[in-house]
Amino acid sequence: MKQKYKKSFVVTSCLLLCLCSVKLWADTFKDGIAAFKLEDYKKALHLFLQAEAEGNKSLSLQYNIAVSQFKLGEYEQAKVRFHGLSKADSWRDLATYNLALVELEQKNHSAASLLFTRVKQSAKNAKLRRLAEEKLAKLSLTVVTPPKINTKPSYLVLLKAGIGSDNNIANIPDDLSPTDENSDRSTDFLGYAHHYLRGHQGEGLRLHGMLYKKQYQQVSTLDNDTYGMGITREYKLKFVDFSVAGQMLVNQVDDQRAYVIYGASTDVTKRFSKDIVSLKYFANFYNAATEYQQSDGLQQRVEVALTHYFESMELAIKIGHEQNHRDDLTQEPFFFSYSPTINTIDTLFKWPLTERVKFETQILYAVHDYAGTNHLRDLDGVVKDEGRNADKLLMGVGLSYHFAENWSLKGGYKYTDWNDNFLIYTYNKSQVGLEIEYIYQ
Repeated sequence: MKQKYKKSFVVTSCLLLCLCSVKLWADTFKDGIAAFKLEDYKKALHLFLQAEAEGNKSLSLQYNIAVSQFKLGEYEQAKVRFHGLSKADSWRDLATYNLALVELEQKNHSAASLLFTRVKQSAKNAKLRRLAEEKLAKLSLTVVTPPKINTKPSYLVLLKAGIGSDNNIANIPDDLSPTDENSDRSTDFLGYAHHYLRGHQGEGLRLHGMLYKKQYQQVSTLDNDTYGMGITREYKLKFVDFSVAGQMLVNQVDDQRAYVIYGASTDVTKRFSKDIVSLKYFANFYNAATEYQQSDGLQQRVEVALTHYFESMELAIKIGHEQNHRDDLTQEPFFFSYSPTINTIDTLFKWPLTERVKFETQILYAVHDYAGTNHLRDLDGVVKDEGRNADKLLMGVGLSYHFAENWSLKGGYKYTDWNDNFLIYTYNKSQVGLEIEYIYQ
């Protein structure tokens, strides 16, 4: 019997000690809240840390410690606490918003913009979404998300002008002609604008137009102009964003019309806290001029894309499948197929090095399988009857410098390696370019 009473006494004593401990840190936590309300953040932080040492492991305490550290300018310590809170579903949105405030205070505008965008897109609390949108509207720099999903202006104007160098402008095999005869410099210009006739970005009717010009310094026969207009209807459904679009583009080569493209597309996008997943379908009908009759026909493409955000960095992966049903080219007795089936995987990684400088790298791999049997004379002089297939590898790096509110300077290098079972189509090339970009919205 004594043994039984002894065990009961030990259990009761432990329970009383626990209750006393809970009451102790509960009182300390309340004192910290009182100090915080009086804006005595130093005292509040001291009391909150004391409550933590006394056994308070609540997420509410972690949040108050982080906010106090932020108020006292202890930004790195606050970020550690907010990062921990962001892993809890019930605290994720509020912690992410506060992480954005810390980044903003540290002048990391690109990281802040990304975090505010996540809150705006996925927060369950309407007030948080509104606050994030207000912060985004005040930020002049957005580095990892397109303008379409950051703000809701009714119009946008994009202008680009650049210079470039291509050591193989006509994609000629190296064995066919000296490399220096294939190289040329070029200038190019891109203008794009859209205006919402109804609604706003993400949920409206958008009219858009574009103009692109590329001119070579020596080989004017490859000068290229493309211009056109289109209309897009965007819907914000319960679980996804959805859009349908139609457009018409005119392409000219050396001031002569090559073809007119009539296109239609649809896009379904789902946004998560750190990911954007989209499924797109494109259909383009080419109405070609006589000299380009081989391009006449239908092009269809399905594309699945995933964009994942790592703090201030971004990784985009696209997987595409394309089918072409073209008129091809017959020049008796030869036949050339222009109807490939193309499977691609395209990866793009963006990394802000500083507030204004961003690095990006791209790797694209594509497999081409052409319909029909090609009948043509290859580089070795032998006439071949084979189905044509090819692999394309493209690698690129670039840097951009955001030097003013609406202005950026961009430079890049790309290398393309095309391996074909017909030597006449096998080539490689290097391209470098520098462009200035202006966005107004």
